[in-house]
Amino acid sequence: MSNTKSISNTKSITTKYNGTPVFMWRGDPFIKVIPVKRLFNSTMVHEVVTRGDFFAVCLLDNSLTVLPKGADDGSDETQER
Repeated sequence: MSNTKSISNTKSITTKYNGTPVFMWRGDPFIKVIPVKRLFNSTMVHEVVTRGDFFAVCLLDNSLTVLPKGADDGSDETQER
């Protein structure tokens, strides 16, 4: 049984996945994730967060990725992959 409601292809938050807001990025549904404090010892994790980007999980294939600042508000929805 799925934990998500149907997700429409809009720029706004359309639903929640286990209480976490879902947003669309380039046609795929994502949820924003925050690394635990211990991971900030990693230079890569620290740089991602410092420049304003964030980690997200794609709900279609459960892949963890880094998305640019503003991706969760739909501002870069039309950029090429």
